[in-house]
Amino acid sequence: AFALCARFTVDNSDVPDYRFEIKTNCYIAADSKRDLSKMPFAQWVFTGQLRKCQFPIAQLKEDLLAACEENAVLTIGYDQYNGQQIGEELAKEQFIAASISQNHRNFNEPIREFLKCIQDRRLLHNGDTLLKWCASNAVLYADVRDHIMFDKRTSSEKIDPIVAAVMAFRLASLSPAKASGSLFIS
Repeated sequence: AFALCARFTVDNSDVPDYRFEIKTNCYIAADSKRDLSKMPFAQWVFTGQLRKCQFPIAQLKEDLLAACEENAVLTIGYDQYNGQQIGEELAKEQFIAASISQNHRNFNEPIREFLKCIQDRRLLHNGDTLLKWCASNAVLYADVRDHIMFDKRTSSEKIDPIVAAVMAFRLASLSPAKASGSLFIS
């Protein structure tokens, strides 16, 4: 999965307030062992929320590059654990490839801010039911310093899109705000 996140100014006071819009893109191998004819996967494939393809990583990269060009994205976050190669390829394409390792140090603050934005209704998405499902699967755990992180081992199902959304949110929260517009409403 990959996610796009845009930040928009809501308040023009001395300390501006922001809203965020997120759009996720999810892929699965056509020969996956998961039965894609069963719900809710069949619906997600039918609606295009889950893209079934022969080479999902290659398709993800192609779609990611196109989306970044279309939306004038300069910085792309990736997890170097399984994404070192794509990070190198993105850097070669002149993007700023930001390595965001999935650990307490890198995810504590972004997850807390992400949850606060949800609570404050400043985080929007395009009604993506696959993203909602993945968010409901996610389990958070805290370390001894009370820093939180996603726990993939105890999460009930896939959570990749919500992890990608938090990574994109983190980068967007550190970037200049867009003056106006929308990421997912044409």
